[in-house]
Amino acid sequence: MLIRNKKISQRCLKKKYEFSKIQRTGRRIHSKFITLIVNNTKTQGLFGLVVAKSVGKANVRNLIKRRLRHLLYMNFFMIHCMNLIVLALPEIVNASFHEIEKDIQQSYGRLRSYHRPRISYTAINK
Repeated sequence: MLIRNKKISQRCLKKKYEFSKIQRTGRRIHSKFITLIVNNTKTQGLFGLVVAKSVGKANVRNLIKRRLRHLLYMNFFMIHCMNLIVLALPEIVNASFHEIEKDIQQSYGRLRSYHRPRISYTAINK
C-alpha cells in the first residue's frame, strides 16, 4: 500500500485558475492514453489530474484517478521544476496499469527531449 507523503499532497493543483493558466500556457504531449500539459517553473512543480466524464461513469473515473495518482507518486521525479497536468483520454478505460505506466514513461521521455537546454548565440559570440 502506498503511504501518502505530505510533501506530495501539498503539490497538487486544486484551483480552477491554476489549471487554466497551465492549460493556456503549457506545452502538450499527446500519447495513446493520456495528454501531458507541461509548464516550466522555477519553484517546486505542481501536478493535477483531469479525468473527464467522457471516460466513463464515476467508479471508472475514480479507478483511473487512483491509478494515475499512484503512478505520479511512484515517478515523483517527473514533477521537479515543472507544472504538470495529466489529461486522461477515453481509451484509458481498456488499458491495464502497466500499459498506462509505460505510456506515461514514454510521454515523459518525449517531454525530456523537448526540454533540452537552449544555447544563446550571444553568449557564444562573447
